[in-house]
Amino acid sequence: MNRVNVVVVGAGAGILGGYEYAQGRAAHRAGLPPNPNTPSIVDQPSAEITNISSIVRQPNSEMVEVRYNQIVPQHMEGSLGDPKIQELLMLASENSASAGVRDDSVGLLAAECRAGHSCQAAGIRDALMVVLRYDKNAGVREKALEGLEPYVAEDVRVRDAVLEALMNDADPRIRTAAINILEPVEADTSVRQVLHTVANSDHSPQIRTVSRQVLRRVPEIQ
Repeated sequence: MNRVNVVVVGAGAGILGGYEYAQGRAAHRAGLPPNPNTPSIVDQPSAEITNISSIVRQPNSEMVEVRYNQIVPQHMEGSLGDPKIQELLMLASENSASAGVRDDSVGLLAAECRAGHSCQAAGIRDALMVVLRYDKNAGVREKALEGLEPYVAEDVRVRDAVLEALMNDADPRIRTAAINILEPVEADTSVRQVLHTVANSDHSPQIRTVSRQVLRRVPEIQ
């Protein structure tokens, strides 16, 4: 009986010799002890195969190439000041399907910003502004807003993001917090324009009231 040799190519797993792989699987099926020198991918939990992406047989040959994808869990430990850790936290804040993971990552990033640690304009601040604008979870957006608070006076982009939250966020708590965060720049023309708009036409009585209180406190700029 002819044996079909298989070349298996996996993401992050290298290339396994077809003969060795076939030999190991045959021994497994026969109940024989495995050869310790024979690589195995299917039997390794840490290298779980998620799907087979393609199977190609070479013309006029017994060689078959099987391409597949794997999930290989990884972890990293490090300081919050470590750029690699920050990169992972920023990735989690934007891409994770879990609201809990986003909440954890944004909370850590926001704490770094409030403490004045490694909160670069082109980096963590950008990530927090993305969260504030687009995250579906109000609690996560609120943490992002808290992290941006120390920079509302010095960074116009942060100020604009907070003004957008005041105008557009669906949660009254976040809109009220945005008004309070804008206190250091209440005399700014763009801020006053938004406060006037909100005070006169916002659908929330609470937001209208708070905005009017701020406008009465800050004198008009001549």
